[in-house]
Amino acid sequence: MVDYMKYYSKTYEASRNAFHQSVNDYKDDWDDVRIWDSEVVENHFIDFAQFNAPIKRNLLCLTSGLHGIEGYVGAAVMKYFVDQFRGSLSTQDTTICLVHAINPYGMAKYERNNENNVDLNRNFVRNWDKLIPNEAYLAARDYFESTTVLGDPIFNKIDFFFTTLGQLIRIKPEPFKNALLSGQYNCPDGLYYGGNGYERSTQIMMDLYENLFKEDFQQMVFVDLHTGYGPKDKMLIVNSALEKYSSEKLKTLFSYPDVKKTDKEEFYAINGDMTDYLYHLKRVHAPEKSFYACAFEFGTYGDDLGGILKSLRNTINSRKLKKGMVAPAYLDQYRSEYTQMFYPSDHLWRVDALKQSEKALRGIFKAFNYLK
Repeated sequence: MVDYMKYYSKTYEASRNAFHQSVNDYKDDWDDVRIWDSEVVENHFIDFAQFNAPIKRNLLCLTSGLHGIEGYVGAAVMKYFVDQFRGSLSTQDTTICLVHAINPYGMAKYERNNENNVDLNRNFVRNWDKLIPNEAYLAARDYFESTTVLGDPIFNKIDFFFTTLGQLIRIKPEPFKNALLSGQYNCPDGLYYGGNGYERSTQIMMDLYENLFKEDFQQMVFVDLHTGYGPKDKMLIVNSALEKYSSEKLKTLFSYPDVKKTDKEEFYAINGDMTDYLYHLKRVHAPEKSFYACAFEFGTYGDDLGGILKSLRNTINSRKLKKGMVAPAYLDQYRSEYTQMFYPSDHLWRVDALKQSEKALRGIFKAFNYLK
């Protein structure tokens, strides 16, 4: 019987140690293993492990922690992957690259953004000069960047309901949704801030990706691991709007029922998205290669109206938590609610997250003939 809970960690340091232990357990199967790290801020590292096959046919790259706090589930999935697929992928023609904690500071602090308040999945911008202001965010800035101190949670929910209703009436639902999720580049102290240049974590990952694209792999598969959005207690395979196949086609190819694209019809559009950046690299450096990149999104609060509003309230409150704008008596309660949004403590949720990741990975591996 599988002990699913052993894959989850409580701290960044514990997760990092478990990652290295998992890598050390796996490296005996390989003749050529490279393990290294890159320090992002003091004592906070992105850790890498690359298991190199002698024949450069396939590449699999799994990444975690782009949104700090989400890295706990991502790290668990990678460790589970090593156990479940050990022996299933050929060590002769399939190279595997694992990346732990792209945003180590955010992971350590149980926050989504990095040390500079940058959302790294809005930071992979191809042309900074062509960014245009997010007018919808600017129009609702006072709402998103509220300065009301967090007090009694019941009052907070009532206040949030009425202020949100006012914004929806004023801005309309669709622009209001895109105001936040698509990212913004004008308010460094605000939500979903994409930065004004490449962050150190972004530069490190860009260097890794460019080096991988220079290799002679015939097929390349990238999977980035996320939590928080999507249907409650379900895992979505989220594809770039640049992916050539439709979601319906991919559902069939992967034998997996929950697949969407990052466009306004199916999910939501994103500026500076890391997966989009990979598609850009493919177009420029390897147009002839078989290529697929996606994100796994493990849903928590759900994508119905109630879940969306709960997620939005927690997102707005998270900024206040970070800035100390909370009454001490309620600090732990607000922190707990935010943590549950990205790293649920529920035993069944954690078990299902690993099981669903295994099903999706197996479908992808089968579709691209990665399995022995």
